[in-house]
Amino acid sequence: MRASQSSPDGTGALHVGGGYKTSSPFVADYIYFRGTDDKVWRILIDGTGGINLGGHKTKSSPVADGGFVYFLGTDNKLWRINIDGAKGIHLGGFDTASTPCLMATELSGPAEAVLRTRPHIRCQHRAI
Repeated sequence: MRASQSSPDGTGALHVGGGYKTSSPFVADYIYFRGTDDKVWRILIDGTGGINLGGHKTKSSPVADGGFVYFLGTDNKLWRINIDGAKGIHLGGFDTASTPCLMATELSGPAEAVLRTRPHIRCQHRAI
């Protein structure tokens, strides 16, 4: 799959990211995705400025919120890194078999998010 963008009415489609191939990109302030090399990548919305975030490898599409990127590592651990790829931490010592995603909750309000780590919970990959 290649990342592309278009106007809300579907016109003006533009392939972004040059030669990047991706799985389910997460679009927020940047586009975050898992590359064909299984590394976590970030590009600008116009497709330029691609960087590998700290050499981290992922089994899932990453999600981003509040200055952090979350993903399922190739080691089956739930990881959080800064949006520049620095300071990767294994969250709470948890392992997971599912893709993390962000969800707004009534308790946390719109500015906060929780991570899904159980396969039976469904959620949308979208910025909140």
